[in-house]
Amino acid sequence: MSHYEKNVLPQVKTIVNSHVSDLSTECLILEGSALWPEFVANLVGNGVKGIWLTASDQLFCYRIKSESNFDNVSEDDKYLIQKFLDRTLFYNKRMREKVEGLGLICIDVESVSMTDELSNKCIELMEASCLQTDNVN
Repeated sequence: MSHYEKNVLPQVKTIVNSHVSDLSTECLILEGSALWPEFVANLVGNGVKGIWLTASDQLFCYRIKSESNFDNVSEDDKYLIQKFLDRTLFYNKRMREKVEGLGLICIDVESVSMTDELSNKCIELMEASCLQTDNVN
């Protein structure tokens, strides 16, 4: 987390601020686990929207174990994979708590069945967020 805050966040702030000030651009999408909600919450607003995508513990377990070939690796490798999985689940839990606590938008990717549906849901949530912001101002 310290690495993200010290090294990644300044770059993200520069990118977002540059994009916001350039009226000729249409859209900017930044993604990645380094976009920790508390670090970027102050960038959300004034035309900047944030949506965090997540999944259930079961999906993370399935994906990590299947992609790593967990059942067919050595015990040492299983140990490392399990440590990675444990860290992923902890991160996911904390991230969901922070997003909720800050009132940010989070979508469980399992709530949709196709990529297009996920894209549409993201757009709908961004538009709804814009309407709420407009009604407050």
